[in-house]
Amino acid sequence: MAYTREQTVALFKKYKGATTGSARHRDLVDTFNRVKPHGERGNYTCPWCAITTTAVLIKAGYTTKNMPMSYNCGTLVEDMKRLGVWVERDDYVPEIGDLIIYNWDDNGKGDCTRGAYHVGMIISVDKKGRTFKVIEGNKGTSETCGIRKMNISLDRKSVV
Repeated sequence: MAYTREQTVALFKKYKGATTGSARHRDLVDTFNRVKPHGERGNYTCPWCAITTTAVLIKAGYTTKNMPMSYNCGTLVEDMKRLGVWVERDDYVPEIGDLIIYNWDDNGKGDCTRGAYHVGMIISVDKKGRTFKVIEGNKGTSETCGIRKMNISLDRKSVV
């Protein structure tokens, strides 16, 4: 049986601070490679946001039948659509455990219809529904598993 959303978030948080090449990073890549969603194989030098999210979902007991899993964000979006859980609405207020897909080139006007570049998992939403925090692998130039705070409806986002 798969973890609850809260348990999955707690599991993801255990990887906070993992850096490219560290033992925790290698554990995520190795977990991903045991399943190889869509036949893809990760390595220790590639961008690892989708690998991290997928590995956490695998560790939490999910499968490709009930959760999006992939090496890349574009395929994650296609999986979300196939599963009927894709939401492209800038005013959507996310819930803990939702996945978020980013497109850094989005102009912020209307819903984004461009490609997907980055993924993470919602770990908290403020009580007024104005901001949220997301944990993601391969965050920023430091290439760590870290937390980012974003504004709802103001930042470029798509959520599931």
